Amino acid sequence: MADEKVFYPEEIQEQPFPFSGQNFNYSSGSQSSQILKPEEIKDTGMPPIRDIITKSLNTSSQKIMKEYQFTDSGAIRIGKYQNSVSGEILISPDGIIAKNSSGVNTFSIDGDTGNATFSGQLTSASIVTGTVDVGSGAGGSYVRLDGANNRIIINDGSRDIILIGYQLNGF
Repeated sequence: MADEKVFYPEEIQEQPFPFSGQNFNYSSGSQSSQILKPEEIKDTGMPPIRDIITKSLNTSSQKIMKEYQFTDSGAIRIGKYQNSVSGEILISPDGIIAKNSSGVNTFSIDGDTGNATFSGQLTSASIVTGTVDVGSGAGGSYVRLDGANNRIIINDGSRDIILIGYQLNGF
């Protein structure tokens, strides 16, 4: 076997850090020198969480007392869907969806198109809109209230019956 070189690690003796715990002079190349000391950081402490909550939420009236900011890339989930136990509402830049405890979407609003779908009853003091379709439309029977053209269209699935500007008294 040929002569093999054996290498051993060099031992470095421990040295204390110069100026440890002392002030020292520093010269930046100019004629002046200054004594540098570490900056003191005052401990302001975190206010108690109870104070933060008390100033922003009124727990007895269950009201939010101050404005909160949302992040740009977030979503909000209210509740958590559990089959036969609870539903949830999901709010994101894409829209809003509500799901009941059976897993059925009860309403949705599409954030891109503005289309809204409701599976339940809509109740309102008034509705202002251009057209209302009642029924299946597109090949099925329907009734259309066309406010823009002052007409009512009744379709029995095969043809339109159009009522224009009629007053239907006693109906």
